[in-house]
Amino acid sequence: MGIVFDEIIKHFDINGEIAHVSPHGNGLINKTFRLHNKQANAPDYLMQRINGDVFHDIAGMTSNLLLITTHLKNKEVGNNSFVSLTPVATHSGEFLFKSNDDHFWRIFLFLKDLISFDKALNIEYVYEGAKGYGQFIKEMNDFPVEKLHVVIPDFHHLGKRLEQLNSAKERANLERISKCSSLFEVAELQYDRLKEMITSVNENLLPIRVTHNDTKFNNILFDSNGKSACVVDLDTAMPGIVHYDFGDGMRTGAVECAEDENDFNKITLKGDKIKAYCEGYLNPISDLLTSIELKFLPLAPSYMALIMSVRFLTDYLNNDNYYRIEYPEQNYMRARCQLKLSELFYEQREFIEDIIST
Repeated sequence: MGIVFDEIIKHFDINGEIAHVSPHGNGLINKTFRLHNKQANAPDYLMQRINGDVFHDIAGMTSNLLLITTHLKNKEVGNNSFVSLTPVATHSGEFLFKSNDDHFWRIFLFLKDLISFDKALNIEYVYEGAKGYGQFIKEMNDFPVEKLHVVIPDFHHLGKRLEQLNSAKERANLERISKCSSLFEVAELQYDRLKEMITSVNENLLPIRVTHNDTKFNNILFDSNGKSACVVDLDTAMPGIVHYDFGDGMRTGAVECAEDENDFNKITLKGDKIKAYCEGYLNPISDLLTSIELKFLPLAPSYMALIMSVRFLTDYLNNDNYYRIEYPEQNYMRARCQLKLSELFYEQREFIEDIIST
C-alpha cells in the first residue's frame, strides 16, 4: 500500500487494519478506492479524492451529504431494505481530510453486499433502478430543501450551459469547431423544441425539491435479489426539479447503447424499457407530483440528453479538461450520441405521456 494512502487513512476513525487499496468504479469526476480490511470481522471502506476543479464548495457539499444521509438513516422505507451511505469521521470529528497536496479526501463504509451496474441487466433492473431514484425523492420529500447548499449553481440550466458552449467556441481551435458545426445546428433545433419546458424552468414555475441531479444507472446499488437498495454519489444532491432526476435516469437506465456510441444504428430506444422506467420511478411518488410536474415529465429525458450533449461539446472545445477521457475524440462521440438520444426521446414524448397518464 502506498505511503500516500497510509498518510490519509490514519486520520480517519476506521476499524481494523487496511491490507491493501484498489481502484474502484469508473467515475468521471472523483477518484475512488476500496480499502480492503485485513481483519475478517472488520468492514471494508470506500475512499474518495474529491475533484476540487469541479466542486468549488466542498464544505457545502459535505454539509448536504451529512444532512441527507442522517435524514435517510432516520427514515423507515416501508418493508424495503433501502439503506443510506455512512460517512466516516476523522479522529477530530470532521468528515474531510485535506492532504499535503491540497486534495480533499473522505471515507465511507463499503456496502459489500450491494452492487452497481453501468447498464440494466433486464427490464426488472430498469424498473428497480428507477424505483430507487423515485424512493429517494419520496424519502427526502419532508426534508426542508432550503437547508441544502446549491453546490453547483445552474447545474442543469440549459441556457447557462449554452452560454458556456458559446464561450468555448470563442477559444476553441478551428478544427474542432468545424467538426462540431452540424451538432451545433441540431442542438439549436432541440432547444427550440423544448422551449416551453425551458421557459417553465427559467421562470421557476416548477416545484423545488431535494433532487439527486446525477441519476446515472450506476449510482443505484442493488441487493442480491435485484432490488434497489441504496442511492450513492450524493455530491450533486441539492435543490432542483424532479425532471432532472427522471430525465437523466432514463437517459442511462432505459438506453442500451454506450454513452459514447459512434454507430447511429445502435442508438435506439425500446418502448418496454421506457415503460418500465416510467412505472418504476413513479411507483413511490405518483401521489406527490403536481400537475405541472407531470405535464413536463415527458420532455425531461430529451432535455437532459441535450444538457449532456452541450456539456460534452463544451468540454471537447475546451480540450477535454473536465470529463475523464479514454481516447482523444471521446467527448465528441459522447456529445454526438447524447444529441441523437435527445432527438429520439423527443419523438417518444407522447408515448411517455400516455404511460404517465395511465
